[in-house]
Amino acid sequence: MMKRALMTVSAVLLCAGLWQIAAAGAIPWNTVPGSDQLSERQKSVVAEVLGNYNCYAGCSDTIAQCLVEKPVGKTAKRLAAFAVRRVLAGKNAKEISDDLLRRERSAFPPKTHTITPGAGKHSGVAKAPVVVYVYADFQCPYCMIAMPAMRKLINEMPGIITLYFKNFPVKSHKMGLPLATALVAADNQGKYWEMMDLLYAKAPHQTEEMVTEMVKSLGMDAAKFAADRKAKATMDRIRTEKMEGIKMGMKGTPGIFINGKYYAGLKTHDELRDRIEEELDIINGTE
Repeated sequence: MMKRALMTVSAVLLCAGLWQIAAAGAIPWNTVPGSDQLSERQKSVVAEVLGNYNCYAGCSDTIAQCLVEKPVGKTAKRLAAFAVRRVLAGKNAKEISDDLLRRERSAFPPKTHTITPGAGKHSGVAKAPVVVYVYADFQCPYCMIAMPAMRKLINEMPGIITLYFKNFPVKSHKMGLPLATALVAADNQGKYWEMMDLLYAKAPHQTEEMVTEMVKSLGMDAAKFAADRKAKATMDRIRTEKMEGIKMGMKGTPGIFINGKYYAGLKTHDELRDRIEEELDIINGTE
């Protein structure tokens, strides 16, 4: 009885393995960016995901079927490339599927938020098709990746992005609030983005001594800067910006909203760029 049971289990596993191999063979890999880097095992993982997850735009079938039937479809190809990147990062089929679900909710969320600039200053063009708001802290490890990435994307995608930053200091970060006050004080002297870039360049080891040096290097009035950091208006602005994020359901930093859609994906340069390009496809109806 035990031997028969083991044989049955082995047969099931063999069939599952053969199915994965067959599925991998059915994927038109030449249309999937990055697939040439995959091992056969990794291809089988990606094929499993693409065969089980439906494409959420441009085609209503599974991603795998959409790649075959609509090879010009942008979304299916984009999602397949995303799955490739995730498997290359060491993720299994379940983890990749979970990442795809987060991505879907980022592109087509149940709710789109209306956000206004408030006192914030924009980077990039004033009226771009993609407006990004980032609520962040200056010592958050993910913010240290996301904000410099967004600043880089402004230059890489001219005319595409309007970027706004909102302070969201985290209590557990000793310099979180002091650095937020430094940014607001710098804004009062027309050095908002310059100070922003310097603060992230030194993250997460910023000190008051560093801030003093930044004030000097940017040619600011040190006395006014110090007074503005302590001003009630400064604290009110920071509080207002943080409360905006809290009211929209932020549970951690950074909180990134792309055209009012909360972005739940990876905060790296490549993934943020991919999501922004996807947003352009949605806007233009070319997904």
